[in-house]
Amino acid sequence: MLATTKYITSRKPIKFSKEARVILIVLSIALILVLFILIRWNCYNVPFDRDEGEYAYSAWIMREGVAPYKNSFLQKPPLIVYTYYLAQLISSDSLWPPRLLATLFLAGTVILVGLIAYKEAGKRAGIVASALLTAMFSFPYLMVNSANTEEFMLLPLLGLLALYVFFKDKPIWWHWGLAGVLAATSLLYKPIGVFVILFILIYWLWGEYKGKNDYRRLLITIGQILTGFILVILASLGYYFVKGGVRELFESAVVFNLYYANEQGYGFSAMVPHLQLFFKDWWALILLSGYYVFIRPRNFWFYAGLLFFALLGIYQSAVGHYYIALLPFWALFLTFALERVLRGKLIQKYININLFASLLLVFLIFIIIYPIRTQYTKTSKELSLWIYDKDNPFTESKIIADKIDQYSTAGDTIYIAGSEPQILWYAKRMSPTRFVITYPHSMNTEKAVVYQKEVISDLGDSSPKMIVLSQRQSSGFVGRNSSTLLFNYLMAMITDDYELKGGYVWYDGSSGAWQDEFGEDEIGEASLLVFVKK
Repeated sequence: MLATTKYITSRKPIKFSKEARVILIVLSIALILVLFILIRWNCYNVPFDRDEGEYAYSAWIMREGVAPYKNSFLQKPPLIVYTYYLAQLISSDSLWPPRLLATLFLAGTVILVGLIAYKEAGKRAGIVASALLTAMFSFPYLMVNSANTEEFMLLPLLGLLALYVFFKDKPIWWHWGLAGVLAATSLLYKPIGVFVILFILIYWLWGEYKGKNDYRRLLITIGQILTGFILVILASLGYYFVKGGVRELFESAVVFNLYYANEQGYGFSAMVPHLQLFFKDWWALILLSGYYVFIRPRNFWFYAGLLFFALLGIYQSAVGHYYIALLPFWALFLTFALERVLRGKLIQKYININLFASLLLVFLIFIIIYPIRTQYTKTSKELSLWIYDKDNPFTESKIIADKIDQYSTAGDTIYIAGSEPQILWYAKRMSPTRFVITYPHSMNTEKAVVYQKEVISDLGDSSPKMIVLSQRQSSGFVGRNSSTLLFNYLMAMITDDYELKGGYVWYDGSSGAWQDEFGEDEIGEASLLVFVKK
């Protein structure tokens, strides 16, 4: 204890040799890699959630020669379908390939954040930023364990930021073209980063214009950005120009999303639960962020702007995984704040800065992962139930798919009365309607009745072999505020033409099973009911 006190108060802190510093950097990177692997080891075979099922089903029908959007109502832009298509080329029936690709994209994001911090504040900052973001990416309430669009969106978005940071002083033509490519790629995964993209590009262009005061050059530069942007848009739509579905793509990924955003537009109240989680579990990060706001050093307004515009794109959403978009910019914010702490006169004078930085970093990582430590020991099924609860019928979806395989053949169509397209992917069965999610016709919009009539027409034309009815409100088929036209039609159809083969019943919060027969008072206990045509 006396020796430690003597070291802390020494006016000659220990200096590391150049070789020792290199070894420490290599060890730090290795530890970040180990941390990254440890916090994600059990997420690769977690049952698909409905978003993943939507992407997997669309990629599967594409592999079958059937165009998505035209045959599957998909709310997201097309790059996520291509990504899941690639995942299925790796292993067509496995859960882990899209999670592996998501992991690689997140790893790339961590590396870019580290490089940005290194460029702005030095090697130590690069290591700190990478380590912080790695730990932050394990926050389960943001559903980072799935392979959702936000995880893929971040890599090109941070690529655009890195391009600015490294080449802002002397950009050449291909930097601008690449900026357009990266902007379009990010938006074609998910457009919630649009405000951040515009902020970076406008900030960069304004700096260029102030330095050269040349309108002609500014217009040429904007043209180079647009060229890269348009080329990516056209390449992503090429398949749909050939196979059809461009109109349906625009309808579902643009027009309907405006309806969706309007219904989900809860204002600031939507983000309150997420802020409460951050304040509860990440209080030390909040304090460090507050310190950075208080001192406002060089580049503060730029990085504060990134964080603000990232929040502007998501603050009205109650969906957890939207808030992943904040994490890289927050990690940079925290890193620069920590660097300012380390540059304090007392610390510089009396304490070895690198040792103190390491201790602070370990403390912050501990603060991040300790409240969620239980997730690292759970099985894949336990992890799914812990994150999504049994009110989302994800863990039982594969069991329902096995029953579909038992009672139908590959050419039969199956209608899922609920937003659970992962069942169709597990079963490798086509839907008789493009509405593999029910939100488009269950949300109270001006298109709801039109969409319901389309589903009714599809069901009448195809007469599906089986119907799976989800009784969970989260599935969006029951308990909504729109017209009951489709619900009434389907109930009459089931009564007249179908027989109940069974369903999945939960006995408590963690265990359930398939049940073949039900009493009249037991049917309501099932999450999913399976009906077969008589």
